[in-house]
Amino acid sequence: MESQGGILDIFVKVRYLLQRRSPLFTLSLQEDAPVTIDEQIEELKLYIEPLLACYLAIFDLADTQRRNLYLGHEEVDKDIFEFNNLLAVRLAEGSFKRIGGDKWVVSVTQQQLNIIDNLILAYKKEVPISVGWECRAIAPNGTRVFIEEKRNVLISRAVRCGYLGIQNIDKVAVKVKELVEKVWRLPVNLAISVEQEVKITLPKWQCIIGNLPNILYNCPFCNCTGFNWLDGCDATSYGICKGCGAEVDFRKNCIY
Repeated sequence: MESQGGILDIFVKVRYLLQRRSPLFTLSLQEDAPVTIDEQIEELKLYIEPLLACYLAIFDLADTQRRNLYLGHEEVDKDIFEFNNLLAVRLAEGSFKRIGGDKWVVSVTQQQLNIIDNLILAYKKEVPISVGWECRAIAPNGTRVFIEEKRNVLISRAVRCGYLGIQNIDKVAVKVKELVEKVWRLPVNLAISVEQEVKITLPKWQCIIGNLPNILYNCPFCNCTGFNWLDGCDATSYGICKGCGAEVDFRKNCIY
């Protein structure tokens, strides 16, 4: 069984990692805000009850994993922080709750539905980036080779949004669950009613606009495609060529 000191150490480490990953989580810790979805929903119900009947809407920042891959988690954290600020400027305190890393649930009245379109428009953005790959290799005799390929593309950010009506305060949790289950099917940058069955939008939207270069896993010395991989992740691969024994390091890169 863990000692109290050991449990405390684990909690401190987890909190430190979460604070590094998300500035909004840091804010919630400082303000002692609720951190579970159930607590968030209970607070939202207090705001909603005097407004019934009204609408619940969900916002889901689209393709954040790919943006994280190409731009780094700091840029995605900025996206999250900026969207939260957009909500704070346009909506009353207590009317929105962040229920996931990149998801918010919002309560609006009939007269406020136009705010949803304004939020979508304010968040969408495209910026040019240079993406590609590079290969650095060292032959057994010490000869070095460097190869790279880059292309200019656009990377965009967008949000999915679905909404539905709510008339019974006891149905808020059920409606929030319904929104969470349906939002991933929606097209980006449009406010869509999910009162009826929602068809999946295919192909699924991606944040990259343009053709990405394909990384060629060939040894630059002997053109062999077989490697004994020693290390790697989503963006890098390092190994030894099975044909000639060269050390080869492949990397995806991005210039923002």
